[in-house]
Amino acid sequence: DLIAHALTQKDGLAIPQIRAEFGDQAISIDGSMDRARMRALVFNDSAAKLRLEAILHPLIRSQTEQAAASATGDYLIFVVPLLFESGNWRQRVDRILV
Repeated sequence: DLIAHALTQKDGLAIPQIRAEFGDQAISIDGSMDRARMRALVFNDSAAKLRLEAILHPLIRSQTEQAAASATGDYLIFVVPLLFESGNWRQRVDRILV
C-alpha cells in the first residue's frame, strides 16, 4: 500500500501513465493522482479499474521485487491490502498471514 501511494504521489512513476490513460482530470492540482475522482471512476467502471490496475500492478510488482532484492533480514514482510486480487503472490512468498 505504501508503494502504491508512492507511485501515485507527485512525480510518482505511475503519474505519467495515469495522465496518458485517464487525462488531466485524473491528476490533482498538487500533481498526485486524484484519489477521490479515481475511486469514484473505478467503482463505477470495471474497465477503468482494469486499466488502472494494468498501470499500477506491474509497477508495484517491480518495486516489491527491488525491495526484496535489497532486504538483508531473515524475514521480509509485504503488506498487501488486496493480496489475492493483485496477482500471483502465492507463487512469490513462502507464507501468507491474514
